[in-house]
Parts: sequence; C-alpha cells; structure tokens
Amino acid sequence: MMGSDDMKHDLNNQAFDFAMLYDHAACGLITFDLSGKLHHLNKTFCMWTGLEDAQTDGLTFSDLLEKGSQLYFQLFIYPLLKMHKEVREINLKIETASESFQCLLSAKVIVSAGHDENMLVHAAIFKVVDRKKFEDELRLQKKLAEREILQKDETLREVASDQSHLVRAPLANVLGLVVLLEQAEATEDFKELLSMLKESANQLDTVVKNIVTKANTQLGSQQG
Repeated sequence: MMGSDDMKHDLNNQAFDFAMLYDHAACGLITFDLSGKLHHLNKTFCMWTGLEDAQTDGLTFSDLLEKGSQLYFQLFIYPLLKMHKEVREINLKIETASESFQCLLSAKVIVSAGHDENMLVHAAIFKVVDRKKFEDELRLQKKLAEREILQKDETLREVASDQSHLVRAPLANVLGLVVLLEQAEATEDFKELLSMLKESANQLDTVVKNIVTKANTQLGSQQG
C-alpha cells in the first residue's frame, strides 16, 4: 500500500499536461490584446458559447458581449485595464449566436518585454447561472416569508376584531342584565351571586381589552 509520502513524491514527479489544464479549466479562459482582438479561447469557453477557436478570426472581445456590456466594457473596464492592469469580478453578459449567459470577469494585463504595444489581457470568465438561480430562490423565499407574515398579520387583525366585537358584545349584554337584576328585589344570597357574576364579567372584559390592545400594538410595531 502506498503511503501518503510516497503518493506525494509520485505526484511531484508527474509531468502535468498544462495545455489540458488550460483548455479544460473550470472557468472560461480568454486571451486578447488591448485593441480587443481575440488571440485564444480555451475549450471550456468555446463549449459554453458554441464557438470554435477558429471562428474567432476578426472578432474582438466586445463582439462576445451583449450591447449593454459592450458599452460598459468600453467606458469603464478598458480604461481600468490600461490604468491599473487588472480588474476583478466584473459583471458582464456574454452573448453569441447560440448562447447567452451572465458572467463575472477577472482579467490581468501582461506586458511582454516591457513594451505597451505587446500587452495582452488574460481573462477568466466565471458563469453565474447557478448563482443567479440561488439568488432568485432566495428572493422567492423572501417573498413567501413576507406573504406569510402578512397572512399572520391579517389573522391577528381578525382575531383582535373578533375579540373586540364578538366577545365583548355578549359581555356587555351580561353586564346590562346584571344591572337590571340588581335593581329587582332579591335575597342576600342572590345579590351575592349577582355580585360575583358582575365581578367575573368585568374581569373577563378587562382580559379581552388587554388581548385587543396587545394585538393592535404588535400590528402597529410590525407595520412601522
């Protein structure tokens, strides 16, 4: 059995195929000069766009972008590349005859032999399709959560209304009847029972008022 040290030694002595690594990278790799002329596309980018490397003759990097991204590249990205020689995670949209997708561009300018005319831009293109799906799912979940909160608020509002009208109205009737019965001739025991009934009804009325007040306060704080 090969130990970890033996495996590490074996890997260090392997001759890596860097051409294959470049062509089949997990991102699109493009080389173009500062005039925009394309020099090379890796196979990953060709697969994403439906292009062949041979089809890029006469094309510029801007030709691979949709109109809005073309304008953004010319006005902002191109000057940044000339000035700072590097850009990172710029949101663009690739658009070819067969494919269209959002991407993030990171690029670096390499100067050959110290001459500006020999400057080449090496760019990495990262598809953000899955990221957009994730962001869309987050937005959907947020909308569903907001809708659920609104439904709960509406339910709470209905409960508060029911407590206020459906419960307190019968209580008011009970209290009114107690007042009438208190005015009639009755034994001391009956009057004591009426007093207990009146006190219980008043306590229940107070509880209902408190529930309605708390519900309205909570609704007001959520809306604020």
